[in-house]
Amino acid sequence: MTKTLRNSLIFCTAIAIAIGTIKFMQYREYSNYKARIEALIHKIDSFNVANNKLPESLRDINIEESMGEGPYYNKVDSNEYEIYFSFGFDEYMIYNSKNKAIKSKK
Repeated sequence: MTKTLRNSLIFCTAIAIAIGTIKFMQYREYSNYKARIEALIHKIDSFNVANNKLPESLRDINIEESMGEGPYYNKVDSNEYEIYFSFGFDEYMIYNSKNKAIKSKK
């Protein structure tokens, strides 16, 4: 095996490992935000069952609202709410209780 071919293989392997590591970290971050949203959904729905109304803010379910990535809570009306996180430069994850779907933009 020539030195050039060996160096090319090492370089390509290093690039593949770097890309794989980045993709894994993105997946782990996405999974973390999704788990946090699912925990909030459970707390909000439990509050709704217990009090027959949606919380006005996250403070009603003993969660501090934070600036930065979130979580953010928006009560749309008496039966609908949204939870969202904003992270990275232009990335977000949002849950809407009306359509029961978590959407994200990466």
